Amino acid sequence: MGEALLYAAEEDAKSLGAKGIVAWGISFPFWMKASWFKKHGYRKVDRAGIQELLWKPFTEQAAPPKLVRQKKKPEAMPGKVVVTAFKNGWCPAQNLVYKRAKRAAAEFGYKMVFYEVDTFDGKAFLE
Repeated sequence: MGEALLYAAEEDAKSLGAKGIVAWGISFPFWMKASWFKKHGYRKVDRAGIQELLWKPFTEQAAPPKLVRQKKKPEAMPGKVVVTAFKNGWCPAQNLVYKRAKRAAAEFGYKMVFYEVDTFDGKAFLE
């Protein structure tokens, strides 16, 4: 099933004029294994910790992508716990963690500050 979904995604990207396709995986042998993508013609182009960015170019003109690196850190607030959470619409697991963190933060009231980064806003995501 996974191979069929990957093939369909690649064909869809090609039909839309993409020069390549990108995936991410984990370098350890569990969930979203980078090695699985490598077996399907993807190659590692960037890495951050155990996360690997993999891609499969469709043309020679394609330029390899890079992971977005953290550019700034949340400011500490004396006497408060600061939580910064990323919200997106594509990863159900991340969305669940986001909702749980927000709910838990609310229970601490004024002792906690909860910042939300909506990754649908590309400008905010790239800060």
